[in-house]
Amino acid sequence: MAKFFFDVCHEGQILADEIGAECENIGEAFKTAKYLITYLKEGYDSASADWSSWMLAVTYQDHSGLFELPFTLVT
Repeated sequence: MAKFFFDVCHEGQILADEIGAECENIGEAFKTAKYLITYLKEGYDSASADWSSWMLAVTYQDHSGLFELPFTLVT
């Protein structure tokens, strides 16, 4: 298991994930990222929200970048 961090980014501001999550592999980290975005979007009226500048930056335990997932790619 590896630890990954999932930082929420919007217009240059970052809400840093200070806890992280243990995932078996990068594929599981991607599924976790999709779940987190879905969870965050459900807290708002997604139909009227503009998610175009929101993304989730996923990093390894040493905080080196793995991938960025735009909120608009997750439905």
